[in-house]
Amino acid sequence: MVISEVSWMGTTNSSSDEWMELYNTTAAPISLNGWTLQSQDGTPSVSLSGTIPAHGHFLLERTDDTSVPGVAADEIYTGALGNGGETLVLTDSQGTVQDQTASAWAAGDNTTKATMQRAKLSGDGTLASSWATATTGYGSGLGYGTPQDAADTPPPMISEAFHYDLKFAGGLSGSTVTDPYGEPSSSDNLPMAQAMLARINAATKTIDFAVYGFRDQCAFEDALVAAQARGVVVRGVVDQNSDGSFTYHDNNGCDTQAVITALGKDSSGNPWVRVDKNPSTGEGFGYIMHNKFFVIDSDWVSTGSTNYSDTGIGGEYNANWTIIIQSANLASVYTTEFDEMWMDGLTHHLKSDNTVHLLPVYTDGTQVESYFSPTDDATNNAIIPAINGAQHTLDIAIFYLTSQPITDAILAAKNRGVTVRVILDSNGASNTYSTHDQLCAAGIPVKIENFKGRMHMKALLADNNSMIIGSQNFTGAANADNDENTLWIRNGAVGAMSYDYETYYNNLWGAIPDMFICKNPGSESKYVGNTCSDGIDNDFDGYIDGADFGCQ
Repeated sequence: MVISEVSWMGTTNSSSDEWMELYNTTAAPISLNGWTLQSQDGTPSVSLSGTIPAHGHFLLERTDDTSVPGVAADEIYTGALGNGGETLVLTDSQGTVQDQTASAWAAGDNTTKATMQRAKLSGDGTLASSWATATTGYGSGLGYGTPQDAADTPPPMISEAFHYDLKFAGGLSGSTVTDPYGEPSSSDNLPMAQAMLARINAATKTIDFAVYGFRDQCAFEDALVAAQARGVVVRGVVDQNSDGSFTYHDNNGCDTQAVITALGKDSSGNPWVRVDKNPSTGEGFGYIMHNKFFVIDSDWVSTGSTNYSDTGIGGEYNANWTIIIQSANLASVYTTEFDEMWMDGLTHHLKSDNTVHLLPVYTDGTQVESYFSPTDDATNNAIIPAINGAQHTLDIAIFYLTSQPITDAILAAKNRGVTVRVILDSNGASNTYSTHDQLCAAGIPVKIENFKGRMHMKALLADNNSMIIGSQNFTGAANADNDENTLWIRNGAVGAMSYDYETYYNNLWGAIPDMFICKNPGSESKYVGNTCSDGIDNDFDGYIDGADFGCQ
């Protein structure tokens, strides 16, 4: 539920003809009994009642039902809105703040009587970017706005169910496992790789991919080359370091450069796989193209936290998840983002916010919102709203947590009685800017993994009906600089997906000893599998095995 429109300036008839509107962003009706909408200065203060339908509006008019002639008010209130601004707070029956505005009006025009209208139905209402000044006239010259109008509603329901395949790394069979991960491998025989290869091999028209890179994944290189050979148009975007090297490389001829070479160039001499760097402006230096998505035949989208490497999709060595979704609507959104990078050569801050965010509701009630970084502010439009919506439970699995706004939202959830659990990667916990200590200080159990692989997920589940999945870590750089993608999925299919997520999450939780609640075992130490004898610098400190302090 959000505050969707505020006529703080009244109308051309009278400055006292103020009105406000709420919008139900969910696919189910909501009882407003016990809800309140009030200004922090006490006026107006409205005790709400009645029911707002799924994807419906609720119109509040000041004093009487004449502020918006011809449109019936759902509730009448008293009290004036100040022209300089009001902090309006929408609170549910449990006392949880669902939405609010900043103290100064973010939009609206007192001269033209244009309302302050929600530009983004999801996201933080205190941000100016969430609002716009209305441009649609109403009421035969009363001003500009859309009271009870469909102009500010999401697209209608589409005639398809939410078809998906959700895969988790590691064959967890129970909570007694001591290490849920496999081993780094070039193999393609694990479930996640098999599912993705099946989709690639079934492609008949197009394959677009934006991935961090490839390492030791010959099966994927072969599948892409075979698709191209049978007439499928295969295009790709990968990350490249500022010095021209690739983070993902190997000695087996199946790495990022090998894929670029194997797929070759088009008839104009341009490579089918392009890199994220723009040397002419220096844009991208220090940033990364961190996506892990495929779009196939304009009908399938895969995304998640899994890289196309021996430690990612190959060996399922790291804790990851991938979702494969059949949806032409979502595929169109991801193709728009892909084309901006591939066709226009735009990455990072050179991109624009040019994609649909709130998709049509699926027939099973599933709602999907899509955000790309750094243009779309997934932190404030998806991740924080998902956390703010939690009423009972919140389970987070994350590689890096350094974002203070996200941390504040998690703390607020704990303070309103939500049961919060966090699983954090040991490398992430070692980061100087990690905010997990704040969670620990508040009594939130943060288990820091002690497995050989990484806790590489970027995920949360709230109340078994709201889920975040994608490539974006919970950091400022991921949101503001990197090329990333985030999906916020709610209701509908999330009920079934939450069972799989909770099974996986509980197995991970149970496999981490309680001694590592708010205590970091280190990424290379005697507490972490064979990391003191594997010949790998697991914590990236320049010391390996016995030479590392953690192994002494």
